[in-house]
Amino acid sequence: MRSRALLRIPGSNVYLIDQPNQPILKQSCTGEMSPSKGTANIWLHFEGENGNVILTQQKVVVSDRIDYDLILGHDVTGFSLKIAETNDHIYLMQARQTRIFNLLELLQSHKQEFTNAKIHNRSVISYDVVTQQEILIEPFCMTNISCMMASDCKPLPIKTTEGSVLFEITAVNVTG
Repeated sequence: MRSRALLRIPGSNVYLIDQPNQPILKQSCTGEMSPSKGTANIWLHFEGENGNVILTQQKVVVSDRIDYDLILGHDVTGFSLKIAETNDHIYLMQARQTRIFNLLELLQSHKQEFTNAKIHNRSVISYDVVTQQEILIEPFCMTNISCMMASDCKPLPIKTTEGSVLFEITAVNVTG
């Protein structure tokens, strides 16, 4: 979590950034290691489309070297409150039995006890790009590649302040 996002939380003066005995280093997708500012405990509020609310406290790492205000990963989607996840919703419940034998039956019989929080921005837009260069891309390394986008790409990706467009390569097709 970015520190400026932490400060925007109402009552953020009650959130203290704890400094651990040993610094917490985070690793980016490029392999670069950078120190964090520490950790903080924040309250997460999940409101489901069914109107139910789940409130839980979560420890977050505070760093200003991330691209988003808050990144929720498997520490949340894999935590004990989760009973199920679909492409569109995460289903959370405060207290539940140890094993779920029939999810639909559980959701029908415990309607007031779970929340079905909507998952936003789950999909990534793909773009076709073409280059004439031969380039070796080392694992976990960023590389500059001059390419052209297909003319039918809509909407176009947003350029960074340096004028570049950042992409993550998910598939490579070699032709020719």
